[in-house]
Amino acid sequence: MPELLDAYTPPDFALRVLDGSALWIEEGALVAELSAELEPLSGELEGTGVVQRRIDTRRGKADHFKFQLPEAAQGAGRGRWVLRASVELYQALGITEIGLTAVDKGKYVWAAAGFAFATEESRGEVLDGIEFAAELLGISLADLEPDRIEPWQIAFMPPADDFTIRDALEALDPEGLEAVRDQADNLGEPLDRPGKVLLLADEVPGWQGHLDLRPSDDNPGLEYLYAYTD
Repeated sequence: MPELLDAYTPPDFALRVLDGSALWIEEGALVAELSAELEPLSGELEGTGVVQRRIDTRRGKADHFKFQLPEAAQGAGRGRWVLRASVELYQALGITEIGLTAVDKGKYVWAAAGFAFATEESRGEVLDGIEFAAELLGISLADLEPDRIEPWQIAFMPPADDFTIRDALEALDPEGLEAVRDQADNLGEPLDRPGKVLLLADEVPGWQGHLDLRPSDDNPGLEYLYAYTD
């Protein structure tokens, strides 16, 4: 199915399917398991990336296991392009949900993209970590509802005008502060994305997430996804 491979191939890259990948039709439904290497088309980009996905139209679900680009190719919108293309393909196939595990930078990225907690356990563990990190920073979480909190609500917390980037590093990453103290010229700027700082804190674990792909007036996560990938 070339449309599937196209959706997973970022601009300026080629996708090479690896052994173990498969696509088959079962009871009239499409099932695919894909592991692929992403190879840059330009010699200016070094290294390769990887994408691992599973889709099952019987279950109406796509599982995103891994997506990684070479460091030099990050930050240019390629990941957002792949996410938007994937969502549009899934909706055309009748898939209604994406599931994933958010780790490392993904703890913030997937939150900003509108993903919700897939389990109450993940919600509780992240909330515990967020509360601990926020206490270290002295940031109030009074506006967040513990029983209903979603990752995107943390990601888009309002700016903490009384705190600076230096304050955040001193509280959560003092070694990192020492490393950039003489090079960075923005340490005194206000902390405009405290939610990002909290989600990326070491005290906050990875989390199980999902995104409902069915458009409705009661699906803010999908609206965040569209805004994130525009």
